Amino acid sequence: MTLIRSLFLMVMTLLTNSAHDGTIDMAFSITPSLLPKSELWTVKQSWIMQRKAITPETHIIESDENLINLIIHAWQGDKNAMIQYARIQFLVDDNVFLEDFYKKNAHRIVNRYGHRLKRPDVFNMDYSEFITTLAEMRYPLAARLATGRLKWTAGTTYTKFNPLTHENRNKLIRYMRYAIEGGYHEYSSLADYILFPSGFAFKNSYFSEVNSLLDRITNLSKEELMESFSAYKMSALHGSQYAQIRISEFYLYGAGIEQNLEQAYAWSLVAQMSYRNYQQKYADQYRSESENEEIFDNFNKTIRVKLKEKGLSPEQKEKGLKIALQIKDNILEWNYYTWRSEHDPIMPDP
Repeated sequence: MTLIRSLFLMVMTLLTNSAHDGTIDMAFSITPSLLPKSELWTVKQSWIMQRKAITPETHIIESDENLINLIIHAWQGDKNAMIQYARIQFLVDDNVFLEDFYKKNAHRIVNRYGHRLKRPDVFNMDYSEFITTLAEMRYPLAARLATGRLKWTAGTTYTKFNPLTHENRNKLIRYMRYAIEGGYHEYSSLADYILFPSGFAFKNSYFSEVNSLLDRITNLSKEELMESFSAYKMSALHGSQYAQIRISEFYLYGAGIEQNLEQAYAWSLVAQMSYRNYQQKYADQYRSESENEEIFDNFNKTIRVKLKEKGLSPEQKEKGLKIALQIKDNILEWNYYTWRSEHDPIMPDP
């Protein structure tokens, strides 16, 4: 698995470096952290600390000590802490609330030598500009937050998702690559951003109709198709019914790869297994995903109809079943939603 991830990231790095030269026009200076690299927080640590420190939406401080610790890290340039601190400022949207806390605890907001810390001017930046700047610097937490905003920029016409602008779609793809490099498991999202003009797997805001890969084959380069295929496969091997269906489509249509009806049938069967496994074990745990899983399962049935229309023989079906059982034995994780929510503990850059 480590080898698969390493090869995938190598390809992403080459694609990203060719698309973006890293030049940033910054009104504020974002400098390396004053803390040793060994003390910097990973993305996961920063989320844990933020949640233990404050619930910014309701202005409730959960722990003075944890909030002070977060501020100390942020004001000394720990980038993941800085991003969380900027989020808190944005969500609280009440300078008096935070200023009172700073004044009350100024004697505790100190560096390792006991010297009082000053809030850096960089936190006067507009929140969106701040996140975008750090996303351009390839910090994964900022990149992931930036994709959330970009994905919705085109909006909808009635209920149909509109295509993103060329600039925003390129940014969306680039930022998701950075997020994955930094430990996020959002491989299927990256593939969707590459494949579909709106960036969504679905055609409409009701999330009731899935986009077909067939509509996109002629619009994409082989490199784009192969990056998408590799990204889906990462999710597919961790139990994603959706990604397994997409792999089936790739083989069905010969999208960037040689057409192979046995493989298409096999991956469709594996997706069916994933759906049944989800119903039996995880439906109660992930109720919010149940409707999507059902929609994907219905879409998967249309794949098998198309395979039948192409004249898939009983011998090919038998071969496909054998391949499906081999794939099943190589699935690394069936609880896809838990895996997707996890984050690799990659050490951050200062």
